[in-house]
Amino acid sequence: MTGEYCEKEVDLVVAGSEPLSVRRFYNSRSPYDPRYATWRYNPEAFFVANIEWQGQEIFAAIGEVDGSVYSLKPSGLSTFTFQPPKSFTFSGNGTSHPLNMTINYWKQGDPKDEYRFEYRGTISDGSGRIRSFVSAMHRWTHYVHWREKKESGWSGGSKTLWRIYANTWTPFHIPIIEEKLPNGNVLVYEYTRWKKEKQNFPLPKLLSSITAYNADKTHVLGVINFHYPRTKHGEVAGIQVTGSDGRTAFLQHRIGKKSPITLSSATRPGIPLTSYSSHNAILNTVIKPEGRTLMTEYNPQGKVSVQYAPVGPNGEKYPIGRYEYHDNLTIFHDAENNKVHYRYDVDNKLTSIEFFQENALYRTERFTWDASTGNLICKIIENPTGTPIQISEYHYDKNQNPILEKVGDGKEWRTLERTYSDDGFNLKLTETDRPGKLICFTYVPGTNLLASEFIYENQIIRQRAFYTYDDCAICRDIVKSCVWSS
Repeated sequence: MTGEYCEKEVDLVVAGSEPLSVRRFYNSRSPYDPRYATWRYNPEAFFVANIEWQGQEIFAAIGEVDGSVYSLKPSGLSTFTFQPPKSFTFSGNGTSHPLNMTINYWKQGDPKDEYRFEYRGTISDGSGRIRSFVSAMHRWTHYVHWREKKESGWSGGSKTLWRIYANTWTPFHIPIIEEKLPNGNVLVYEYTRWKKEKQNFPLPKLLSSITAYNADKTHVLGVINFHYPRTKHGEVAGIQVTGSDGRTAFLQHRIGKKSPITLSSATRPGIPLTSYSSHNAILNTVIKPEGRTLMTEYNPQGKVSVQYAPVGPNGEKYPIGRYEYHDNLTIFHDAENNKVHYRYDVDNKLTSIEFFQENALYRTERFTWDASTGNLICKIIENPTGTPIQISEYHYDKNQNPILEKVGDGKEWRTLERTYSDDGFNLKLTETDRPGKLICFTYVPGTNLLASEFIYENQIIRQRAFYTYDDCAICRDIVKSCVWSS
């Protein structure tokens, strides 16, 4: 409970063999971005970095499908990896763990200018997904010149030569141009200009289309196009999103003379209008269909303090959430004034959640995290007297996959053991929950597509299944059989 206000929405889905979607995310603590009216769209295409310039912090920030953003640090020659901060916690497996994320880059120079080059590279993660990026050709770590001309009726004008240094454009957005998915299919991202580059340095671009292809790009599986109506001054007045199925969504921006650009409304296929209001660039009101309104107030530190909704007998607005922030403790009060205490250690890692009803404690959840990887090691659920009623323990392999999971009350346990591949995909290979039983999995080489599944009992095959796919990664045939031999 950090005090950040977050929203996420899906504005358009194009169904098909490789579904495409337009997803947007809001976070009250995120940097203001006038291109998209403070929201982030399809964050897996988000990549911001200062790769080499020593005048500022060197880092690379990468967006993920779920809206999260991870910051990577240099770890070798032309390589960035994730270095967990002390506050980092993670509950998942190796396919999405940021410790399995790596950036490799290189530079391609301009033969006409020794200081100009473009960054090229790849971003790989633990699921087998590989994203490729290419920056603009620019003097990224040097300076550029900008000539300002002033007109004069008597002398014909004058020119002033300015020298602009790298701190002006650092950190910078680098376009993700292609994404190879774990199933072998490919997404291609294209971009369009946001504003005219008047000062001889690159500006971030706007996403113009997402196209899904099969692995060898012989079939188009779906397309989403973005169109940006402009004001007379060239600002983005809204975003029109059109899928290859013909359906359209429209996001209207609110543009004032001196105020930040914010989102005004969203119109989506089959969904009535949703309206948004903001103070400066901070979202404070969301009005959804059927009068469902959420109003948010913030404290002087910018953290959410109260949220209101029309839940009164006659539609009056009442608090549905109140938040108190203390050292290592956040207290949440719901609409019935029941409390939840979120407790943290000195590194801001969540250590426990205490649930109250009418000021009486009725359940506690305690968490233990690995200090080096952030992985959840143990979760204990206790009754009001502090007696454990469920304990979950986890052990991980070197790629952060949970290979041993124990669930019980401290006396009786249910154990689940797994093994995973070490090929960059972190695919589950075996699983067992009791002696004598074993489930084995194989996959289509170079993908995460399940090829076969065998269930053994005392080393005897009891059930098997085989899966076949077409060239668009669509499962076309499943053959299952049971073996009853003694």
